[in-house]
Amino acid sequence: RRLRPLLIWAGSLVAVAVVSVGITAFATARSASTATALPPDAGVSHVTTLLPTGEEIPDFMRPYGDGVDAGSFEKFLGLSVFRTTDIWRGGDNICLSVARIDDDQGDGSVSGSSYQGCSAGAFPAAVSFIVWDDQPEELLERYPVGTALQFVLTDAGVDVFVSEAPTSSAAPEAPGEAGIQPAG
Repeated sequence: RRLRPLLIWAGSLVAVAVVSVGITAFATARSASTATALPPDAGVSHVTTLLPTGEEIPDFMRPYGDGVDAGSFEKFLGLSVFRTTDIWRGGDNICLSVARIDDDQGDGSVSGSSYQGCSAGAFPAAVSFIVWDDQPEELLERYPVGTALQFVLTDAGVDVFVSEAPTSSAAPEAPGEAGIQPAG
């Protein structure tokens, strides 16, 4: 008779532990795409989370947000990542910019392609693009031309996702001109 209450108590502890693990796994799971169905063989994986650095944004980006919402994140293989406000739509939305910054010039100007995506309602700011040969050497050493990258702004930082490069021997065509590409 004394064993039964002890077993019930131990069972309740196990049940609480299982529920806690389930809730934690659900709350911390990262999705490679918001509200988008990806096929099971998409080859998308989470690479890292870039944390805020506290550094100021470069001078050329100041018109896009020199206030509370502007900030820099850790670099990703030679790419700089910034959070700004959406000045084109009244500043209510947050934008994410990813660019290769030319540190040799001293003015923090963009060198190569730059990409930007802004939040929209419940959707977070996100930037998706294909790696081209104008990207930093660090990036090209790790991810070949044709690899898709996605940067998604979260409360913790910026989650970086990668989709494997196509397996065909033909490299994709480079875009006609470097510029801002909408988030995908």
